[in-house]
Amino acid sequence: MSRGKGVLERAGLPVELTSLLDVIFLILFVVMQSKQLSVIELQNKSEAQAAAMEAELEATRAELEETKAELERVTTELEETKKLLSSTQTDLTVIERNYEQRIDAYEHFDMYAAIVTVYITYDPENVKERAIRISGPNLEPDPIHFDSSNEMAAWNRMKKYLTAYAQGKEESGIPVILSVNGDGILHRDELRAETIFNGLRRDFGNVYVK
Repeated sequence: MSRGKGVLERAGLPVELTSLLDVIFLILFVVMQSKQLSVIELQNKSEAQAAAMEAELEATRAELEETKAELERVTTELEETKKLLSSTQTDLTVIERNYEQRIDAYEHFDMYAAIVTVYITYDPENVKERAIRISGPNLEPDPIHFDSSNEMAAWNRMKKYLTAYAQGKEESGIPVILSVNGDGILHRDELRAETIFNGLRRDFGNVYVK
């Protein structure tokens, strides 16, 4: 009796079991191969995803490195700016101190020196009529008006004012700087004023002519 026969034959169904088993094994082989292919495909897909994630991680690391480098650059610039601001603040402090000292010296300049300016003007319509005006710290006498008739008296009066002023400053140890304003002045009057200035310079050690 052939193997695989018996029950079916007794049931009146003459079937060859060998061919049936071959079909069953073939189906099982196909199913197993399909599952194996699915597993391989899933594994390949997982590897691709892992590779993509690794690439994304590398890109993220690169961005982080760039960000770190940018932060270091900005930090360096901030430190340099801080040093520059500190240096600028120091310079501004020095400038402000010098400015205050100059303002103080200007406001109290008469404590260190007295600048006296003499203005000698004339009437354009009548050059014989002139006027002497003296300007200086604590020195504002009335204008001296004169013409050819009282010219000598006018010069002597100016000299008297300046002599008394120079003497008072000499006692205080303050130098006196004399100058003539050259605007609107006759040449002869300018020479006469300079002659008086030079005489005062010889008489007093604290008088200077500009």
